[in-house]
Amino acid sequence: MKIILTKSGGLIGKPQRAEIDLDLTPEQWRKMKDLLKKKKPSKTVADGFNQYVEAEGEDDTTLIDPVNLPVSFKEHYAELEKKLDYLK
Repeated sequence: MKIILTKSGGLIGKPQRAEIDLDLTPEQWRKMKDLLKKKKPSKTVADGFNQYVEAEGEDDTTLIDPVNLPVSFKEHYAELEKKLDYLK
């Protein structure tokens, strides 16, 4: 399953995107999204970033909190961060 990380905001304002393939079933992905979901709204910060994950082909994105990631996703997140590139 292809997982996509989108990072938006910041001074430049151009979104960044990265993707990796993970060996997850749709049920495993649903459980992972529940763990990744940002638990409380963040304070509005000028030029702040928002980060979202989705599976390829999904219609919805999940807002995540990169500071409070579950241990099971931290390695995948680090890999995604290394691959972030600005969308054209």
